[in-house]
Amino acid sequence: MIEEPEFEIYLYVEKKKFIIFLFDTKKLVNLYKNDLILNDYTEINFKELTKFLDENIFKIEKLLGKFIKDIFLIIKDDLELETNISIKKKNINNTTNKKNLTQALVESRDIFQENNQNQEIIHMLIDNYVFNGKKQKDFIENLDSEFLCLDIKFITLSDEFTSQFDKILEKYQIKVKHLMSGKYLKNFMKENNVEMSLIAHEITKGLNPNEIKIIPKIQINGGFFERFFQLFS
Repeated sequence: MIEEPEFEIYLYVEKKKFIIFLFDTKKLVNLYKNDLILNDYTEINFKELTKFLDENIFKIEKLLGKFIKDIFLIIKDDLELETNISIKKKNINNTTNKKNLTQALVESRDIFQENNQNQEIIHMLIDNYVFNGKKQKDFIENLDSEFLCLDIKFITLSDEFTSQFDKILEKYQIKVKHLMSGKYLKNFMKENNVEMSLIAHEITKGLNPNEIKIIPKIQINGGFFERFFQLFS
């Protein structure tokens, strides 16, 4: 089992606002938070973002007593795309099972990536399962059904756009650990009325059971399915 870090840094970026958080994962509170309001820009200003990071990265590292290695990046921008696809796959022995579901999800992701090679997947979500013509929000295992049908949503940003953030963070020798959609995240904030950093933390831990978490093979110690789906990237 991978040990959870004691602290996480979240950076929220949109054209009119930047926010940075130092989040305590044990106490679930912010130890540091700072923001910058920008009213004069029609798109994300990367020069202003660099100034903002110059001011705040050092302060957070001083609080931690060590260098920041990675960061959770939350982006809210009009360049975000949502793509919906549906897939139909015959069930083995006409019965639903997790192995067949995993294969359908991997196939869906591969089809999407093949046709959208310049897009980075931020979130992969199951909108509906369809069993015997009926839509369900939850997966039902060992159900008599000839086919498994899935309605899947991909939330993406272009590689060219996200690479600009990578280049800025390289200056501080920081890597993006996880990329999230600000629009997607704010939907959960409205429902729960809590701090952005807490919702972001909970999303990475599986707040939405129908979000597919794609992680590298080397990080997987369990099976395909635990609290939420884990797929190989």
